[in-house]
Amino acid sequence: MQFIEYLKLVYICDMSLQETLGQRLQRLRAASGLTQGQLAQAAKVPLSSLQNWEIDRREPGFRAVVRLAQSLGVSVEVLADTTPKDGVQKLPRAAGPTAKPRVEEMKKLRKQKRMREG
Repeated sequence: MQFIEYLKLVYICDMSLQETLGQRLQRLRAASGLTQGQLAQAAKVPLSSLQNWEIDRREPGFRAVVRLAQSLGVSVEVLADTTPKDGVQKLPRAAGPTAKPRVEEMKKLRKQKRMREG
């Protein structure tokens, strides 16, 4: 086994980290090279549910956890041995574009369009 593969295996299976279930799902999914959509499809769960689980808004049921573990190639214990979300400090998230443009930007775009048309 190459050293990098060994480090990846240790990182994936490191259960000593203080993580919520959502943080662990995110870490394992990223380490597996899967997108949220790919994991949701492989585990046969709705994408919106997986997104809620990853941000600790909701928790999956037992059957969903089993399918997630199988899809990620880990045991159910790896997902079960997590810290409650109140017991872990939130990690900063990278900022990114929002899904919807701001209201002011929309007004500006409409005004520009009207000026071009008329």
